Amino acid sequence: GLIGSEVPGGVGGLISNEPEGGWQPGGYTWLIAAIIQGCISYPFHDPVLTDRTFLSRPSTMIASFTIGGFIAMVFIILFSIVGIYATYRTGEVSISNPPAKVARALGSTAFAFINLVMMTSSMSTLDSTFTSASKLIALEFGGWFKLPGDDREERGPLKLNDIANIGSAHILVARGTIVFLAVVGTLYLYVDQSSISGTTVSGTMVMGLGPPVWLLIFWKYNSTPGAGDGWRQAPLAFIFSWTTGAIFGIMYTLNGRKVGGVPAIMQNYAVGDGSGAIFLGWNIMGHCLCFAACLVGFLINQYVWQLPTLDAEPTREHPVTGERIPTPGYEQVAMAAAKKEIKVAHI
Repeated sequence: GLIGSEVPGGVGGLISNEPEGGWQPGGYTWLIAAIIQGCISYPFHDPVLTDRTFLSRPSTMIASFTIGGFIAMVFIILFSIVGIYATYRTGEVSISNPPAKVARALGSTAFAFINLVMMTSSMSTLDSTFTSASKLIALEFGGWFKLPGDDREERGPLKLNDIANIGSAHILVARGTIVFLAVVGTLYLYVDQSSISGTTVSGTMVMGLGPPVWLLIFWKYNSTPGAGDGWRQAPLAFIFSWTTGAIFGIMYTLNGRKVGGVPAIMQNYAVGDGSGAIFLGWNIMGHCLCFAACLVGFLINQYVWQLPTLDAEPTREHPVTGERIPTPGYEQVAMAAAKKEIKVAHI
């Protein structure tokens, strides 16, 4: 049956159940922290989302993210019932790894099925994680080194479709990256087996990814090819923001995951109550500083270390039909590219 069906009043009685002595404070603290991460930074580090974002038309993508995000929020909140049920069965308020305890309480068959669900869901994430990491190391970083098979005269990141310059050495590096990531990632389980750390620690570590991505929404390209009236390339906007977020994430991972025994600097920035107070305060301050670092890096590249301005893509997707249409100001470039494609197709 359903979880909690044996509780007086059924599932409704389970939700309204309150243990002796009451619940620990901090539920809303964790919820606010999750909303901050979920809206600003967390989605941009999930390869399942980022690798599949551009597979559909823009309008479909926005609708999918909006509807899917809302449904995901509902299920995440409903998932808290697992912890409530674990408290009902054990009588304890503070329980380590409630999903595992609830799964065992449901019997061996349900425990095996839940393990299968967890494994298949994690494999979908690992698939994209391994692919992204191997592409980053073997092609984008490896492209700067003269690995066997790369016959280009200039050094730089390789693209996936540059098959002529991708050799067996690149494939070997990619496979080595996957093995290394699998081993090192698994070793962390010896440090922490808490299921919530899969989102709290990783979400805090990558909070610097959000600001530069949001900056792209407002990015100003050259009005026409080579006009020079657009914003200049700004790699420091990403580097400064990401580095700031990584520092905050490392400090939280090493010192701030428990309320007691943490440095005073982290205690001073606690917001809310309960065990998530440091987590929320650290994320509020960290996200604010990441946005500030992104802005500083952007301004340095615009006025101090000036890089070239950027042309827009000659064509863009129609938000409804998905058809490629010329970008305003780039009609001639788009037309020339289209003629070139037609000429190549007839050869």
